Amino acid sequence: AYKRYRKGHVKAGVELYELRADAAQKSLYDTAPVKADYLGLHAKTIVIDQKKVYVGTMNLDPRSLNLNTEVGLIVESPHLASRIQRSFERDLLPQNSWRVELDENDRVIWKSSAGTRLRQPAKNFRQWIKDALLTPFADEDQW
Repeated sequence: AYKRYRKGHVKAGVELYELRADAAQKSLYDTAPVKADYLGLHAKTIVIDQKKVYVGTMNLDPRSLNLNTEVGLIVESPHLASRIQRSFERDLLPQNSWRVELDENDRVIWKSSAGTRLRQPAKNFRQWIKDALLTPFADEDQW
């Protein structure tokens, strides 16, 4: 549902990355004996001042704030913060993520080691169809 805001975020100076479904580091996230066909991200983790770490379940939306039961943990540990920061940096490498940018014509593009895309990268054609059909129904009051 946030795709309507990509361009504005990038124009405002946000460095925006989207995880690649075929990330080179996918094996780090598989949990034996299961091996996923693709990689998805569902993390709420923040590193603050290289010494504090927040890990939690809350999304930044009204549903999480008002309806769901959410939990979060703040840990003061420079060692843990450093390890998580290195993981972030690895996950943002071009072989693991798409960097969302604007081209010279002010269009949203995606760049990675797989090249440059003019359309949102997807794991398969079904994902594009699902995105096109469901986006109009995204309730902005709930996120």
